Amino acid sequence: MVKGDLAYVLKEFDKVNVEFKLTSQEEREESLRMYGCIVKYKASCVWIGYFPRAVVESYNYKNLTPFLTKRNLSLQMFQDIVDGVTEPKLREQPPIDSLVLPPNNLIGRLIEIKKPDFGSTDGTQRGVMVIENGPHAKKKAFFNRNSLFIFGRNMHKADLMRVVKESDKFFIDVQGDTNSSQVPFKVTKAWIGLHPDEYKRLKQVLSSYFANKFINWLSSHGMTEAEFEEIAAGKATLKPFFPFASEQMNARIIYFYPSCRKVGESSSEKGAEFGLLRITQGPLIKRDVLFERSDFYLFNVSLRNVDLTNCSKK
Repeated sequence: MVKGDLAYVLKEFDKVNVEFKLTSQEEREESLRMYGCIVKYKASCVWIGYFPRAVVESYNYKNLTPFLTKRNLSLQMFQDIVDGVTEPKLREQPPIDSLVLPPNNLIGRLIEIKKPDFGSTDGTQRGVMVIENGPHAKKKAFFNRNSLFIFGRNMHKADLMRVVKESDKFFIDVQGDTNSSQVPFKVTKAWIGLHPDEYKRLKQVLSSYFANKFINWLSSHGMTEAEFEEIAAGKATLKPFFPFASEQMNARIIYFYPSCRKVGESSSEKGAEFGLLRITQGPLIKRDVLFERSDFYLFNVSLRNVDLTNCSKK
């Protein structure tokens, strides 16, 4: 098929036989510049049916005809495709920002960050991504900050509220068996820039390429390199948690839980800290939802230290 337009004879998810080999150092560097990730293997031979011979003297019509019939091709049309005399097949153009990548190079888009546990002083640590390509496209995956790498730096100490934003995209490695039907995968590694396993080896070779990428990333996230290093080291001031925008629903307060604080503690630490909401409009209508005062805002003012009974009523 050296002259043929593959769009005529192949479809997405077709099964083929393949022999492959490792890419060279030059090919890996080129794939990194082209796709933003390293392609480690390339196919040396791909075929459907019998293993190909160097010269085809005649077609095996018994096996070829059913294959062509499924693709609405006649033998003459197939011969024209092989000879390269057919016009290129018109195809729907992909989105401008889409990447044509091997299916094992998955892209994850950040859609949610999880609120830290009550009383935690370690900042925001977890979130959820949606897989954008490959066989698990549109499925969700949990991630922890210790699996996140940004231009070689591990974010295991970083407050995610300060370092990521909604719809950030990462290359990801995933595994299944999370025991959750809603989020069936777990991210084992997520990175921007080089894969963590390749970073030390190729950092110097591609230093100028990644320097520009890093500067652009810092600019898009509103921070300097010094601020980034401080955040990565876990030394930056924690940013109060605030979730990404999601579907809005209406609710009314139905109950305040009494404070469990000891008498004698400061006034900001007393009063109602939790309550129940009943959804009155939306997909969860009539459901009861627990809320904390740290998540409560009155005209954009946080009530994290206020007795809720003083400013709200059932």
